[in-house]
Amino acid sequence: MKIVVDTWCWIELGKDADHADVIKEYLRSENNIIAPVTVLSEIVTKFIGDKKPVEELTLFLQEVKAYANLYLIDYDLAEKAGRLYHKLRARSKDIGIMDAYVYALAIREHARILTGDSDFKPFKRVIYLQ
Repeated sequence: MKIVVDTWCWIELGKDADHADVIKEYLRSENNIIAPVTVLSEIVTKFIGDKKPVEELTLFLQEVKAYANLYLIDYDLAEKAGRLYHKLRARSKDIGIMDAYVYALAIREHARILTGDSDFKPFKRVIYLQ
């Protein structure tokens, strides 16, 4: 099964938070783990905001790259995310454009989304960690 790992999961993993063990199980399984490259920006933002050491950020980004096939944003994915954004917002008012990229990639790649972000809760394709 193809799984798009949302930024929420990467942040949980980076903090070694409550869901880290479950997330590791998915990452270490036979699943095909993918993510849009935009998750890296969100991870960097979170680490800097939390004042984590640069070395820790660098190591964690390498870990993310080792686990996931990162997809670049091409024209088609960008257009699909832009169109999806408004449809997704109609059902989840706090969903952001970065979430739309995750969802667009999941649709394009026929994948499920692994997340605990409540913004994704009302949607199909989601493996929601509670």
